[in-house]
Amino acid sequence: MSALILLFTSAFLIFACATFFKKIVLSTLKKTDKKNNINAYTTNGHLMTPTETFFFHHLIRAIDKKYHINCGVRLWNIISVKENYKNKKSAENRINKKEIDFIITDINNHKIIVAIELDDKSHYRADRIKRDIFVNNLFKEINIPLLRVPVQNSYNIKKLKEDIETMLLKTDPPAFH
Repeated sequence: MSALILLFTSAFLIFACATFFKKIVLSTLKKTDKKNNINAYTTNGHLMTPTETFFFHHLIRAIDKKYHINCGVRLWNIISVKENYKNKKSAENRINKKEIDFIITDINNHKIIVAIELDDKSHYRADRIKRDIFVNNLFKEINIPLLRVPVQNSYNIKKLKEDIETMLLKTDPPAFH
């Protein structure tokens, strides 16, 4: 009989502790949600803009099957600041929130082959021109070919393929074929 009482007492204590712990965790989570303004966010619904999506469908047809297209890649994910750079934090901040429209990678090892920036009319603004100059120089410095493609109503697949191949031939060693 005492074993049965001990079993029920243990079960009750475990249940009480679990209930108390759950209450504390849920209360903390609710406070954290309010503190972090988690209800301030919503989905964009799409990874790409309609313009980018339209170009993407042409790009798929222009590249070889041994390559993969990555969309909206943050520079931070493909570029790092050298450890010994004296203004490291400042340099990190310059790339932190910038992204490139498309990165073509080798499907087997995900090596970056070429970057593609789709240039719409916003690229004529002074702030965008300044950003584009920075990005052009950055990609030149890290030896990743950057192809700039103006937004168009239609894209010539053959020309797009040739432009990509030309960029790839500029790499050392050539990345195409």
